Amino acid sequence: MTVLPPQERRPALAGRRSELDRAASALTRGLGVALVGAPGVGRTSMAREVVTRLNADRVRVVWLTATETGRQVPFGALATLIPAPTPSVEVTTVVPAVREALRVRAGGQRLVLVVDDAHLLDGPSAAVLPALTDQVTFVVTVCAGAPAPDAVTTLWKDRYLERIAVEPLGCAETAQLVGALVGGEVAGPTAGVLHQWTRGNARYLTELVRAGLADGTLAERSGLWWWQAPLTVPPTLADLLDRQLDHLAPAAWQACGAVALGEPLPVEVLERIVGADVVVALEDQDLLRADSDQAGRLLLRFAHPLLGAAVRRRLSPARQRRTAAALLAAQPDRPTQSPEIVRTVLWQLDAGGPVDEGLLLQAADLTLHCDPALSLRLSQEAVRRRPSAAAWVARASALVELGRPDEARTVLEQAASGSLDTSADETMVALALAGHRAWADRDPAGAHAELTALLDRTDDPAGRAEIRSMVALVLLFGSQARDALAAAELVLADPAAERRSRLRAGLARAAALSLVGRTAEGLSAAGATAAECRDDPAGLPYVQGMALAAAGLAQIWREPVQQVPGTHPQTGRWPTSIERDLAGLEATAWPLFDGYVRRVAGDLPGAIRCLRTALVQQSGGEGLFRSEAAAWLVLCLADAGRTAEAEQVLRATPPDAMAVVPGLGLWARASVAAARGNRHRAIGLMLAAGATAYWAGCPLVEIGYLIYEAGIRGARGPAEVADRLRPLVDRVDAPRLVAMARATLAAADSGEPAPRAVTAPATFAEGPAPLTARERQIAALAADHLTDREIAERLVLSVRTVESHLTRAYRKLAVTSRRQLKRALHG
Repeated sequence: MTVLPPQERRPALAGRRSELDRAASALTRGLGVALVGAPGVGRTSMAREVVTRLNADRVRVVWLTATETGRQVPFGALATLIPAPTPSVEVTTVVPAVREALRVRAGGQRLVLVVDDAHLLDGPSAAVLPALTDQVTFVVTVCAGAPAPDAVTTLWKDRYLERIAVEPLGCAETAQLVGALVGGEVAGPTAGVLHQWTRGNARYLTELVRAGLADGTLAERSGLWWWQAPLTVPPTLADLLDRQLDHLAPAAWQACGAVALGEPLPVEVLERIVGADVVVALEDQDLLRADSDQAGRLLLRFAHPLLGAAVRRRLSPARQRRTAAALLAAQPDRPTQSPEIVRTVLWQLDAGGPVDEGLLLQAADLTLHCDPALSLRLSQEAVRRRPSAAAWVARASALVELGRPDEARTVLEQAASGSLDTSADETMVALALAGHRAWADRDPAGAHAELTALLDRTDDPAGRAEIRSMVALVLLFGSQARDALAAAELVLADPAAERRSRLRAGLARAAALSLVGRTAEGLSAAGATAAECRDDPAGLPYVQGMALAAAGLAQIWREPVQQVPGTHPQTGRWPTSIERDLAGLEATAWPLFDGYVRRVAGDLPGAIRCLRTALVQQSGGEGLFRSEAAAWLVLCLADAGRTAEAEQVLRATPPDAMAVVPGLGLWARASVAAARGNRHRAIGLMLAAGATAYWAGCPLVEIGYLIYEAGIRGARGPAEVADRLRPLVDRVDAPRLVAMARATLAAADSGEPAPRAVTAPATFAEGPAPLTARERQIAALAADHLTDREIAERLVLSVRTVESHLTRAYRKLAVTSRRQLKRALHG
């Protein structure tokens, strides 16, 4: 028997503890084990681990491997156990010979017979196995869905074996395996991307990670491992994937090429190119799959993301050009939705024909926050074709998102010094320069001065509204919520304001309303802005996602948040409303918001994981929320007693002038001072933070700071903040926060120490929200060791839905494993 050394064997088994424990339990009870799973899920690795856990002094292991070639030879799999020469090759003759060979090998010890890939056994070899059940304990691996000899399936049907399903890895198990392979902690978004690309296939995942380590695509950044490129086929998997494509007829290959360039591709478009029969045949071969979108259209994708990457790798430039032209000819109408706009532009470029310049600039905007490299390519093409103000601004924006702000400023300054066509073009470039100063240079005050000067020299009413809308956003991100609200409402009341100006102002108003304590109005305003974006998704593509985040911000202070805004899994800096990107990647929870929600719920370990990820993300591009990510991470680390780490974050990325919440930096420093036992300094910093919130017109933030200050002050804290807290309570519409404020005031009036919920470091927390009926049902099944897939099958749900409910249950119960889940549910 060949067994890999531990350092090579262990990583592939990360996330398989439950299955391994079940296998070990079965062997302890004298049963054998059948490990059944799809190709690549790690059946063989699990079998090796199962037998190496056995006591080598008491158990002997014999390992047999069935193969496709050996299947053609009678008793081929048992050749090493059949002495030569054997009088005849009949089952009745072979069984005694095999039994004797096994008795000799056992040497008086318990014998475990491993049959790897037992579904490939030749019939005569399989027929021998049932005759050995009184002599050996079996460990067999079987490919799920593959036809297996009856004698093999009989082994578990007759209860000689316990059948254990080896399911594809879930997202959490994927993170464990990647972490084991790289020897460190993988960033949550990277684990999510790799899980989506590999569908939990352990072999694919292992090879993808090894290739990423070899070429630097998978690299460490700020203590986390990140994947930093699009999906490509690892060399070690190329032959395996190509074998699935080599047999394709020309029409089928043309269809795969079309899907590779247009995924997800409407069925009717592909049928116009190759015909319905070809599409059906590719679905039957499990190369393509059709899913319905929200509008009920059937969209085609590859059955596995790596198949799509394999096809794209083999597309020659000539074939790509011809396929793109065919797709354009088959597309019925001019595109209006985001994905179709981008795909159409890419087809136009690939086909080498005319390119719609309006769509080209829209596509550059739409890809800015999910694929800035593509956005740069498209904007540079727009500049090459016609160097307009919009094209220059789009190019500068892409450069900033790619971490090249100095180049972006040069581009804008060159555009400003050149000959622009209209005053509107001049205003557009000037706005972009002011925005660059605010976001890239982290100088909102300087940007505000530039915008004020621009407003003084602009006469056009629409242009003035555009400038004021940018003023509202700069004030918002400069910690001036009250002034931002006034500026936004001025724009929204202006009949000359155009759609872009109104969307920008609507976003600023929604967020500012929550910060000043009018959360119900903020929730309504955010919903209205998001709805307006849905009507026309092109232009200002970030607004809808930001509006949903603003709605979430208002919701936090009203009731427990049930859904976290999504984000692109690779970039992750911006919230998004898009469920999938062009490459088919599904949106994941926005780490910045998810981290804050976890902090509110008192889940400090979970909050720290999310906020570490968010800080890395927000340190790139415009990094609008870098101050929030840094400050909230410092608070969580300090409150968790990890003071040295909190101080390190403060030194490396201190909150700066770019912050939505006023006083963030002071609050973060106060938490570290309190953790160090320097109460006097911590109180002084909280007083300064409260004053900053007061001058910004944010009573909601003031209340939060006062509650935190009361906790720092200790037993007399509630009484010492009561006079400042009492006038604020009736001014704020934020039920959860107000409930905490009233608890603090009640403690002050009674002369008793503040309730634990008030003095606990997790400000704004009221304890975990109760589980919904579905969450409790799924959590109970998970606590009984059912896998996510088994739960999904039992409840007729998708695995993704199960994972989502289970994640929320974990968060509410403040647990991180199924074992903890069982204790939390049953006490």
